[in-house]
Parts: sequence; structure tokens; C-alpha cells
Amino acid sequence: MRKLINLFLLILSILYGCGKQQYTVGFVPSHEEMTRMENLLPLKHKLEQLTGWELRIYVAQDYDDLRDKIKKGVVQIAFLPPLLYVDVMDEMDMIMKVIRHGKGFYRGEILTSAGIDSISQLKGANWAFPDRNSTSGYLLPVYYFRKHGIDPDTFFNYKYESGSHDAAVILLLRGNVQVATVFDDARTLVSRNYPDVYEKTRVLAYTDSIPNDGIAVIRGMSEKNRKKLINAFREARKDEVIRSIMERLFGGDEFAETSPREYEIVKKIREAVGSE
Repeated sequence: MRKLINLFLLILSILYGCGKQQYTVGFVPSHEEMTRMENLLPLKHKLEQLTGWELRIYVAQDYDDLRDKIKKGVVQIAFLPPLLYVDVMDEMDMIMKVIRHGKGFYRGEILTSAGIDSISQLKGANWAFPDRNSTSGYLLPVYYFRKHGIDPDTFFNYKYESGSHDAAVILLLRGNVQVATVFDDARTLVSRNYPDVYEKTRVLAYTDSIPNDGIAVIRGMSEKNRKKLINAFREARKDEVIRSIMERLFGGDEFAETSPREYEIVKKIREAVGSE
């Protein structure tokens, strides 16, 4: 279905707006609803109206797919998480970052059962994390553990790759694990079904902070067009419908200007942790 959506959008793009500046916008949706064309077209049309460009939308299958399309030059504008951006720094510049709850940065947390008071108590414990590609749930915690002299490969007993942040918290609540590493504060994801989650768990520690996900553009994009894109996103969010789409698509509807320099910390952490 997603391939059909991409093909249809591509055909529309070819038939519409010949002679205009053309860019392909790529992203990996965090919600299944945002793979449907009818949910994406209002934002596409609004940005086209504000920039005068012709935009094509590419809904990537996963981060590997999006990385490949960027490397091949198929995608010129992309919504990227910090870890993926580090992989395409040679091809793209991050120019905007999402502001969530008033913050342009985020961090992970070491979440444990309520009775645990120190990291030393976790030796031999079972550990749950979302997946090995999660920045806040895996990369940052591994970096934290190693800074504190802990090799997570040998320190912990069984390691659960839970598939999501909420699943990792639930494993902790059910007693399958004694520690879960998730974003700050992933407990809100399960608090409706598990109202005692705050009593049964505690945040043992927080990881380093890194910049939020953002919007990157190809290195060759002119400064004029970069400013035009930034202004278009700021203007678009004034529309209530568009603001709602941005919230679902990006997890926030506000943006702040940024630069690749802010993401050097992510590169440093990635290199320190390795290619796990």
C-alpha cells in the first residue's frame, strides 16, 4: 500500500507544477495513519503554496530505506532522528529541530523497580530496551553505562529487545526485567492502563541530552531556499489543520533553527558506543 501511495504521489508531482523548483521530502512515519496520502497532502500543498516549489513526498519503509534514498540523491529534504542524521552528515545539513514541550533536546532514562537504589544492584539483572536503533532507549544508555565503567554486554543477564518504549516499561512492571532504558518519561505511555507505574518504578539516572529530531536539507541547497523552507514551516503552523498534522508527523508543531554543529555530540556518542 505504501509503495502505491508513493507511486501515486510521484505521478501527481510529474503532472503538476512543471518548471518549478522540485524537491523530494522523505520521512519514516511514527504513526501508521501518517502513511496515508490524504493525511499528508494538506501539508504538502501548504508548503508548496508558501515556497512556490513542487514537492514530492517519499514515505520510506524504514530508516535504512530513507538513508539509502538520501545517499543516492533521491531525497533532498528529510525529517531525521539524530542517529540517522549522523549517518548522512556528508550529504545533508540539519537546519531545523523540533521543539517538544518547550524543549529542543531530549534524553534517555534508566528506569528500575522501585526498590533499587544504585546501579551496582543491577548486576546480573535483566534489561529491556526498545531496539538497538533507538537513540534514547539504547545508544544513550549504553554510552551512560560505559562512562560509569559498566560493560552492558557482561553486566546484565538477559537483554530484551522489546520493540517499543512502552513495551519495555511493561516488561519492567511485570517483573520480567529489573531495568528498562527508555526516553524521558516513557511511563506516560502506559500510565492510563497501569496507573501505579509511578509507584512501582523509579528513575535511577538520566543520560546525556542530545538535540531533537529535525529537518535536514541537501548540502547544495542555497541559503535563500533554506530560509524559505524555515519560514514556510513557521507560517504553516499558524493553520490549525496543518499544526495538527505536524504534531502527528513530528511529535511537535514548533521548530527552531539549528546547525550540524549541534549534532556533533550525537556523532561523538555514536563513535564511542560503536556500531552496535
